Amino acid sequence: MNPPNSTKKRRQLLVAGGGAFGLAGAAAVGTLLIQSMQPNKLTLQASDDASTQRIDVSGMEPGVVHALSLQGIPIIVLRRTTAQLAHLSRETDLADPNSEESAQPSEMKNQHRSLLPQLFVVNGKCTHLGCTVTTATDAKPSNGLDGRDGFYCRCHAAKFDLAGRVYKGMPAPTNLIVPNYRFIEPEVLEISYASAKQV
Repeated sequence: MNPPNSTKKRRQLLVAGGGAFGLAGAAAVGTLLIQSMQPNKLTLQASDDASTQRIDVSGMEPGVVHALSLQGIPIIVLRRTTAQLAHLSRETDLADPNSEESAQPSEMKNQHRSLLPQLFVVNGKCTHLGCTVTTATDAKPSNGLDGRDGFYCRCHAAKFDLAGRVYKGMPAPTNLIVPNYRFIEPEVLEISYASAKQV
């Protein structure tokens, strides 16, 4: 038996309305998905040359550490505070304070191990066995840094200062590796993948 004409029209109206509602929902979800895939300012962005990556550091606040990935290599970027910079000059318990035995570009072989004192870029792999280091503030309070800022390897407890210099008596044989990078704009870094993957 065929349904009455009004019931049939109502059913068609409900199906059309449900379809339109479903399409609108799918469009909204698609828009959110596309927006979520847009890079933020600290996202590594591929340059024309696949062997380098670019980082926009213009939004970084002093004292904040950002961990990024450069083709699978952990890269740590830190905008150091004035107090942190002052502390670097007072460090006395370092295995290689002048980075004589450590890997960094020659123009970064200085106390800060960077092109600009306030901005530090380092390969985040410990030079002992390649575990990823964390900041002292993210590590356990018992990490032995005694309130000092720095980097800490959870695998075998190696400790580094905020220039990536290893403390004496640690399992890590050398300071953390500073990759080759340059400023292509005042607040945009370009990092060489080849120099970052040495660990």
